[in-house]
Amino acid sequence: MLEALTNNPIVTIISLALAVLGIVLTIKSKQKLEFSWAANTNLIVENKKSLIDGFEMLFNGVPVDDLSVTKIAIWNSGNKEIVNTQMYSDNKLRIVGDDTVNILQSAIVANANEDSKFETNQKENVINIDFECAEKKDGIVVQIIHSGNAEGLQVYGKIHGGRIIDYEDRQDRIKKTVGLIGTFLIVPFLLFFGYDFLSQLIGDVIPHIPKGLEPIENILMICFPLIYLIFKFVDNDFGLMIPNALESIFNHNNIPSRSDTTTPHS
Repeated sequence: MLEALTNNPIVTIISLALAVLGIVLTIKSKQKLEFSWAANTNLIVENKKSLIDGFEMLFNGVPVDDLSVTKIAIWNSGNKEIVNTQMYSDNKLRIVGDDTVNILQSAIVANANEDSKFETNQKENVINIDFECAEKKDGIVVQIIHSGNAEGLQVYGKIHGGRIIDYEDRQDRIKKTVGLIGTFLIVPFLLFFGYDFLSQLIGDVIPHIPKGLEPIENILMICFPLIYLIFKFVDNDFGLMIPNALESIFNHNNIPSRSDTTTPHS
């Protein structure tokens, strides 16, 4: 009876699914203090050539060689609320432009939860971000009009017992992890499938796969959708994806009006 259960592919698949689910739930139960951020840039003027006929950009009376609108989404991607006092006093949440970018104007254009009381205060090339309390998936989209290289805009800050993560870096790591797992699974699957296919064509030369190994092929076939569903669950439930309340504004490449922005404070 016990031997029949251990050799049953269905039992093996269920055991695998439960093991993976256990790992996911263990990760989920661990408290995480975490802000994630992502950037989306829309180029308006490049090398003094506007994408809009008749448009010329002047800043303080001086023509701007290039002009871009970058939207930076910042949100609580952890599973616990973050209060302002948990930020290090000398390393608060902020957007900083390096020497390759010049921030001209900025403003909050989307807020997932007004009760979080997010506010920005721009001083030259630094946009300081203040808030009261950010629950899970609470956050904002900051629209920045700037010249220079958009990659020069970065989000900084330090949370007591937490971290701030670049969304693109995290997605790259997830893709690499999925790729490694997929490679680990697809190679044996192709070997099994190819061997089985050849054994059907030239069974006299290549013997068939032993019956004891046949369930492995079925298990590998089940693993692909299982891993996809797990990563999809992790993305949605752990707040790794940009929250719905921010996503539409973040992805909308509109050209801002004068009333949409605020100028830097001295």
